[in-house]
Amino acid sequence: MSGCTGSSQHSRLSAPADPGLYNQTGQQNVPIGASSVVRLPDITVTKHIDRDGDGTFEDLANPGEYSFSLDGGTPVTTGYRRERLLLQRDPDGSHVITEAQVDFSLGTYQFIEGSGTNCVFSGSTATASVRAGDLNSVQNASCSFYNRIGGKIIVDKVTNPAHHTQLFDFDASWLPDGDGNPATFDTDFQLADDTAPYASGWLLPGSYSVAEVAPSGWSQSAALCSGGDGDDTSPSSIVLESGEVITCVFTNTEWRPLTVSKTVSGSYDRTLSWSLSKSVLPVSQSVAAGRRLISTGRCGDAGVGCGSRPGR
Repeated sequence: MSGCTGSSQHSRLSAPADPGLYNQTGQQNVPIGASSVVRLPDITVTKHIDRDGDGTFEDLANPGEYSFSLDGGTPVTTGYRRERLLLQRDPDGSHVITEAQVDFSLGTYQFIEGSGTNCVFSGSTATASVRAGDLNSVQNASCSFYNRIGGKIIVDKVTNPAHHTQLFDFDASWLPDGDGNPATFDTDFQLADDTAPYASGWLLPGSYSVAEVAPSGWSQSAALCSGGDGDDTSPSSIVLESGEVITCVFTNTEWRPLTVSKTVSGSYDRTLSWSLSKSVLPVSQSVAAGRRLISTGRCGDAGVGCGSRPGR
């Protein structure tokens, strides 16, 4: 019974048709003093959300967006009032409340802090202390959970030459079977130059990494990640903040076959030395009279050399 106020409540029998006959059949009203009414306590749980990551918790959880569990029991979701009232059967004492996000359509949110009345937090777990009593001594509790939007990581693939159909394998630490470590590479997704960039979906703020293994015949020219702060970082050390979108671009260059030939005209009775060079690495080969030098190799970015062999 709740909301009982005022002085003692009284009951009386209705006057009978026969003034000499007083009786009452069935249920009878019993006078109960207002101070004798024991009221069960309430625990009110409210979810506050910062949906744009600006540091202001401007919104409340929508109906069905979050669930709360009392003492490990069956979870109940936020209702139309955008909060949840947890009623007690065995009320006195401390009760543990945990939360879980149910609907991710508006984003993924990270617990930031908690506060309340007769409610203390250890991480994202709340403990409410309540006690039954009369209107003056009943101890209710209110617990407020504050959560903030996460961020996203976009991965894009660029090739030289452009529009190449070669697929590149990526390993991302935020995926269930990924760790973003080239040493223990496990393919999570693939991209080509004209493939739409990969989008992680909403992630909780924290540290992440993504790695690529270049296929045979390709070398990685650049790999940089940039976010809202304008600073570039390595894909191996991504720090994602609330509301941030970080884009990582991997650029790869294909090695192209390169053939260099030297033809010597005329007749010589001595060995001549011809020097051949390219933009990344000069090579030198002695050529006998009447012979030609053919140099072949896979030359692309800096540091890639070309083999050579003499021939007619």
